[in-house]
Amino acid sequence: MVLAQNLLLSHLIERIPAQRGVLLGIAAGLGFGVSDVAIKALSGDLDGGPAGLLSPWSVVILTAAVFSFYASARSLQIGDGVAVIAVTSVAANLSTIVAGLAVFGDRLGDDALVVGVRLAAFALILVGAALIPAPVRAGEALEESAVEPGAVTVGVKS
Repeated sequence: MVLAQNLLLSHLIERIPAQRGVLLGIAAGLGFGVSDVAIKALSGDLDGGPAGLLSPWSVVILTAAVFSFYASARSLQIGDGVAVIAVTSVAANLSTIVAGLAVFGDRLGDDALVVGVRLAAFALILVGAALIPAPVRAGEALEESAVEPGAVTVGVKS
């Protein structure tokens, strides 16, 4: 929670203008992770019926989801969309996985081989995501569509 709060406020620091969107996206992802973990905790309290919805977990879910939504929207406004979406989803998924292991005692597998294979698969997913090439930039598209110097254009006044 403290890390997410610090990242949430870090986009205001003037020294790191290029990374503001990414940092805010990480904060949003961590907030989505908190919301997911709180939903899992609340689902364990629903054995008593609908009255279980009146739990402190409901407040955590609503607060984390709302703040994360706004942080995510703002991060997409001020940062590169592809980078922000990538770090937001990695932060959300990674924080949810770690919380499942640490908070709820979820297991990765029953023996060392299964755990090793699952960790290797997750590492390969992260490596694959890091190797995805960036999209073609708008500048390259503008260069291709630019008029050649000295070309005659019809109907354009200078």
